[in-house]
Amino acid sequence: MDFKNKNFLIKLAILIFVGIVIYSNTLNSEFQLDDLEFIVNNENIRSFDEIAAYSRIIAPTRFVSFLSFALNYHFGRLNVLGYHVFNMGVHLISALFVWWLVVLIFSTPRLKTMKDHDDGQYVGFFAALLFVSHPVQTQAVTYITQRFASMAAMFYLASVCFYLKSRLSLSKNKLDVRYAIAAIVSALFGLFTKEIVITLPLVILLIEKLLLNTKGEQIKSSGISKFKFLLFCVIFIGFISPYLFSFNVSNIFLSQKISGSHDGDIITLGKYVLTQLKVWMVYLRLLLLPINQNIDYDFALSSNVFEPAVMFSYFILMTIILFAYKVRFVYPLVAFSIFWFFITLSCELIPRRHVIFEHKLYLPSVGFFILLALCLSRWVRDKEKLKALIAVIVVVFSLMTVVRNDVWRSEVSLWEDAHRKSPNKYRTNLNLGKAYLEVNKLDKALLYIDKAIEIVPSSYAYTNRGILFSKRQMFDEALKEFQTALKIDETFPQAHITYFHRGNIFMATGNDEQALSDYKKVIKLKPKYLRVYNNRGTLYLNQKKYDLALNDFNKVIEINPDFSFGYLNRALVYRAQNNYEKAIDDLNEAVRLNPKNEKAYYWRGVILGKIGAFKPAIKEFDKALRLAPAFEKARVMREIAVKSYEAKNDDQ
Repeated sequence: MDFKNKNFLIKLAILIFVGIVIYSNTLNSEFQLDDLEFIVNNENIRSFDEIAAYSRIIAPTRFVSFLSFALNYHFGRLNVLGYHVFNMGVHLISALFVWWLVVLIFSTPRLKTMKDHDDGQYVGFFAALLFVSHPVQTQAVTYITQRFASMAAMFYLASVCFYLKSRLSLSKNKLDVRYAIAAIVSALFGLFTKEIVITLPLVILLIEKLLLNTKGEQIKSSGISKFKFLLFCVIFIGFISPYLFSFNVSNIFLSQKISGSHDGDIITLGKYVLTQLKVWMVYLRLLLLPINQNIDYDFALSSNVFEPAVMFSYFILMTIILFAYKVRFVYPLVAFSIFWFFITLSCELIPRRHVIFEHKLYLPSVGFFILLALCLSRWVRDKEKLKALIAVIVVVFSLMTVVRNDVWRSEVSLWEDAHRKSPNKYRTNLNLGKAYLEVNKLDKALLYIDKAIEIVPSSYAYTNRGILFSKRQMFDEALKEFQTALKIDETFPQAHITYFHRGNIFMATGNDEQALSDYKKVIKLKPKYLRVYNNRGTLYLNQKKYDLALNDFNKVIEINPDFSFGYLNRALVYRAQNNYEKAIDDLNEAVRLNPKNEKAYYWRGVILGKIGAFKPAIKEFDKALRLAPAFEKARVMREIAVKSYEAKNDDQ
């Protein structure tokens, strides 16, 4: 890849332009699903010092991914734009590695000896364009948390490319150590991004056997020795390193799991493997015909090897694999592309709760796009016609990607789409109900939460119905829902949410002791749950227990120094203690963090009025009213400040 070549730079510009344009409508898409746990509500990413410890507890093989979240947070806090730009950048870099990989493959001894040797630059560029524009990539790119998949793929591709580059240098009887080291470093980074990099040694061995192992290749013994050392390092990284992460093999393969892909199914190793045959057929269909994409497939397990869908899938998949094996000498790149798909997808044979997710296709799809680009270049020999055909395909894929990305713009749009495609699934109903609840469309929310409870009467579903009743001020009904949720399972993963909202009802109805009791339970279950300290601090403030209130608001700020209301509420404690200077300082910080916080301007106006600064107070109330024209308290206090200012001037 010659960065000084004009034609190459034009192609590069086209690739980057396409990627930016088709993902530009995602830049303001909301945080979704696991984004809330790993980013929005994750206090550990707010300090680089805590990332290593957090990763060891949650997932040792995801350290680099968590570190990337911390970097995003450090530079842009919770501004979603920076996270999407990062994901887009990873996608474009991955596409460049796809391009380079094809160019390197065309430089291997096996491909060089082919009679109808294609132009590697063109095939690589076409493969990269298809990779960038295909709509199946949206889940790995637009869904922020799934940079787990895209970034691991980027390091995987980088390692393969650097390995191949260093390996090709052996044909000149000299190992290029720079690329060898880069290959190992990339593999290590990939291993600590996501576990899919464990298949890397198999791809390296595939390259050796299929593309580099020719009778005419002569290498000096010293070169072979260095190469064997490099090969050993890569194999060690792929096969030995996972044991450093204390993988429990029997638990992973033999334990039963509740399926997250079909309500009521229990996953066993046999059922999972049989089901994956059908899943892989869906993946192939998505690559060939990317329609009906879904964030949450309703996919039932298979338990019988003689099930028609299983047998058909097995026949098709084995036919493809046998075809690749048969043509491996005549069409090595065809065979490589097919084997790449199956090798990189093979890690999905390890049982997990969700049998199908589209982001799992991100790395395996590279083989498909290389094969498609190669076939098109073989079938259409006229370069201009080939360019036109590729352009049409890329435009179609790009339009489909833009449309799919629009589904990701909000939780409501995402789960409306999922519910249309999986209407009888517990999670699509509950999550759509929660999405409507979040935007206060309570009638719609109740409809889908009720349906979720009909399917699976879970503690979390009852909790959400309780939150809905609470929003409607139907406190007795809400308390019954929370009680039912805790009766089913008082230790379910979201139990702290149940106690928190029940505590809020007790607080709102003047039952302070029970509110404090529930808040205490929340803290026991979730010691860094910011909202409980904020609400308990407010309760203490109302009780005029200022020291206790101050402790809680200090804790809020400690957990999240960028939480505007933490400073605002602490300012109210200082105001109650007549410490106006500290109160103003905290309100200034609240405004800096959130310039649209009308309450911060309101209280700044109140305190300025209290100390006789009526003119600045009027300005503060004006700012509050511009942000919230219906803010009646601000309007009343402004009138008082105006009268006080006029009276003061009259006296003078």
